[in-house]
Amino acid sequence: MESEYRDSVLVAIDFENTANFDKSTNLPINDVQVGLAILDPTHLSSSTSSEHLISTYNFVAGSAAYCRKAGLKFLFGKPVVIGHHQMLTSIMQCIPLGRKILLVGHDIRHEIRILRRLKFDFSHFEITGSLDTFRIAPQVLPYFSLSLGELLTELQCPHNWLHNGGNDAHFTLRALLLLAERSCPGDVGINSNLSRAVAAARLPIPHISPGETEMIAQEQLTAARKREKKRIKRIKNTRKYQSKSWGPEIIEQIRAERAAKKLNNEKYGS
Repeated sequence: MESEYRDSVLVAIDFENTANFDKSTNLPINDVQVGLAILDPTHLSSSTSSEHLISTYNFVAGSAAYCRKAGLKFLFGKPVVIGHHQMLTSIMQCIPLGRKILLVGHDIRHEIRILRRLKFDFSHFEITGSLDTFRIAPQVLPYFSLSLGELLTELQCPHNWLHNGGNDAHFTLRALLLLAERSCPGDVGINSNLSRAVAAARLPIPHISPGETEMIAQEQLTAARKREKKRIKRIKNTRKYQSKSWGPEIIEQIRAERAAKKLNNEKYGS
């Protein structure tokens, strides 16, 4: 990383379901998430363990089912369920005051756009710039552009359950650290701290999140219920099933129609 960024706190941010932000009020509606992942460089030279170098948050607003599913997928703690009007406050409370801040994102222009729509007060913090892994990756890797998942795979970074606000923010920060490692492998001046950061970026993650098994079971149960409903609907649409509720008059009418059709076929040889 550039020398002027070395003392900056890295704050990765990721919004999910950005279409659910009302254009007239700029407030989120329906199901939305925002995730933040924060790395304070002062912790790299302290006794803070690698597991705790990156602090990750996931704020979720929306239906109970959506909040529950987001919680089951979140790998780095428990999400915080908030009201839609609390999203801006929740974001601002995570960002440290009195420190230089570098915003981090994967194609971060979308996150900046949503922050502006939320009326995020950029002047309230000492934001020195932004780092975009989507733009940095082609400068380090022999590819024009990569999705976050493709980039993490290329960097051999453990990852799982993307498209979750907190997870995406966390893995974007990991991707940035691994890109930094590749871009300056011989920079002795930052290797001591960078090596600790890279160690944090390479830490294994839970292959099964605390709620993943439950979620998969629930999804399988839901799918089974849908299949059963379709099966019952098909049965109800059959004449055999419908005939159970027919009276003598309807049955006699159907028999007469069948007899007339049979006679007509025999008459014209069809």
